[in-house]
Amino acid sequence: MVNGFSNAYYILTFMNNYILSILLFLSSFAIGQNIPSNSQNSPAQNSAVEIEEKINLESDKSNSKKAKKANRKDEANLNQNSFEYNYNAYLASSIKNQKSFEFLQKAYEIYPENVALYDDFMAYYEMNGNETGRRQFSTKLAKSNTISNYLMEYNFNVLASLPKNSILFTNGFDDTYPIWIAQDVKNVRKDITVINISLLDDKSYRKRIFEKENIKYNKSLSGVELIADIMKSNSHKELYIGLTIDKKIIEALHKNLYLVGLVFKYSEKPFSNIKQTTDAWENSFKKASLNSAPSSFKQKQVMANYLIPFIYMHNRYVEIGEIEKAKELKKLTLKIAKYNGKLNVVNSKLK
Repeated sequence: MVNGFSNAYYILTFMNNYILSILLFLSSFAIGQNIPSNSQNSPAQNSAVEIEEKINLESDKSNSKKAKKANRKDEANLNQNSFEYNYNAYLASSIKNQKSFEFLQKAYEIYPENVALYDDFMAYYEMNGNETGRRQFSTKLAKSNTISNYLMEYNFNVLASLPKNSILFTNGFDDTYPIWIAQDVKNVRKDITVINISLLDDKSYRKRIFEKENIKYNKSLSGVELIADIMKSNSHKELYIGLTIDKKIIEALHKNLYLVGLVFKYSEKPFSNIKQTTDAWENSFKKASLNSAPSSFKQKQVMANYLIPFIYMHNRYVEIGEIEKAKELKKLTLKIAKYNGKLNVVNSKLK
């Protein structure tokens, strides 16, 4: 069972598969793109496309859309000193080593204002244990103002959900880079170790980060099997996964996952999570974005990730007689559900 809030005094009445079906249904809204370290279709490339829709290259400004595409393709093929050639060469490299990194550095030399490069630098420096380098580009990404307040606040609340010195496994751009910015730039919860699952495709990074955190792992495994094995082999450690994680991982581990704020804790023993969650919500969470109207689909997605903990918290408040808190949270929960077109299904789960 995905344990919403379970302790000696509060036992969920839902059947195991019923709770899991709710979770997987609602988590279809989850934010985050994969950030593969060895893939041509990397999240860095995806984010680059999104950002470059807003930041046009100067050489393309006077061209038609058709001419732009043709010119950029020709330049990438013929001019090895172009931004496009070097950036595409880095993205296409199967291994992110010093040789491929030189393409990224060259692209940055040509176009240092291109925000799309910053997350690539952050990922590369993270994989190589270069904290100074990651901090440099975390600062640049933060100053670019391309990450919304909704996303920054959500990830602040993710960190607020975690106990001291815990390890958090994340999924993609939206649930990793804002946390690194919070840690590197704002000095928030630097005690938390963030491990992006997609970066674990890089074997040298996997070896370094697991040795650093004393995490046992099976070298022959990858993907869902690797994460499931890590959780089971290191159950004595404070291991957490984000709500935005791959649903296949949740399916594989759901019998031992306990909802704590905006994360899941893996525990093979019964875990009293109700107080930790309500304390985080009532005393630590930032709520400015939750009390404002979203202006984009992405902002609605961010807000949707609060639905699962809100449903459980509301029902807990009802059971212990905290009626005013329940009413206030229900109003907020239904507002978020309405934004995401799930008003009826969410309302049916509220007591």
